[in-house]
Amino acid sequence: MNYQALSDLLRGMPAKPMRGYANTCASRIDDETIAITFYDTNILYFQRDGTFIVAFSEDGKTNEFNTATTRKRLNEFLPESWQVCNQDHEPYLWMPMGAAEYQIQGHIVIDPHGEPSELDPFPFN
Repeated sequence: MNYQALSDLLRGMPAKPMRGYANTCASRIDDETIAITFYDTNILYFQRDGTFIVAFSEDGKTNEFNTATTRKRLNEFLPESWQVCNQDHEPYLWMPMGAAEYQIQGHIVIDPHGEPSELDPFPFN
């Protein structure tokens, strides 16, 4: 999934349930950002420039929503080849083809080139 695919799906609407995925919808945050919302929490953000953000909490600081169901939903919507896994009870984001792994501390930002970048403070709380 990416920003353009979600924007096409929304077709100007502010939010739309994701058919076939219980309690999940796509929501337009602003002109540059669309989120995947699971229950009442935005767990994945796509930005127009190709950046995406994985978030395990509302404030982006903790891993309070690191559950098997949240990881499953993330894996269904992450860009192709990316995967969230759990290792020693901590969430990790695996880079395409196993080239690298990044531990998630509340949230992680991946830039359009597939590199982690800093985003502090978390802008979406």
